[in-house]
Amino acid sequence: SDLRKKMTAAGFSGPNAIAVFLGVKMILLVICIAITFVIFAGVETTVSNKTLLIIGVIAAGFFSPNYLIEVLAKRRAKVFRNYFPDAIDLLEICVSGGMGIDAAWNAVSENLRPICSMLADEMSLTNLEMHLGANRADAMRNMADRTSSEDVASLVTAMVQSEKFGTSIGETLRVYAGLLRKERSSKAEESAEKMAVKMLFPMVCFIFPVVIIVAIGPAGISIVEIFAE
Repeated sequence: SDLRKKMTAAGFSGPNAIAVFLGVKMILLVICIAITFVIFAGVETTVSNKTLLIIGVIAAGFFSPNYLIEVLAKRRAKVFRNYFPDAIDLLEICVSGGMGIDAAWNAVSENLRPICSMLADEMSLTNLEMHLGANRADAMRNMADRTSSEDVASLVTAMVQSEKFGTSIGETLRVYAGLLRKERSSKAEESAEKMAVKMLFPMVCFIFPVVIIVAIGPAGISIVEIFAE
């Protein structure tokens, strides 16, 4: 179940995704074993060093698909996190304009497709589950599980509480959209504050030496010419 969840979060939700993943791992394992024996057969070194090298290469080939899945899942979650606040804004506008929540959800998924097809596909799948008889909260929880998104889980909680206490879904979406905008603004400010620290190393390695050469170079040339005379 954990592997299925990781594969789905990375975008591989087909019925044969796990079988293909395990098959690729086995193929890479066999290839790495063959490569290591071919390469290290003629290397003159101790048996322990050969063993460590063989184990390292085999482990790198065997676990590289796991690393790839983690990278794809993080990249997919980042894309989802960037576009989901816009989807909530559109959803709030549609609901406030008089559309039902299901129709608004479908309209938002279609309007977002040219911008972010991944989010549009997930919303369409959620809408399909609701049309097939699944509860709205359960369908949205499945979407949260597929995308590993805390924002969707929070939205589900807010909408369930809104239906339970009889409050307006439009007002709930408006408040939640405002919270997402504030959170995105705070993350942008945090990234901007980290930029100075990230720029320190390139400045020290590439910019400061050039500035020093430009500033001290002419004086250095003049001093050399003076002593040469």
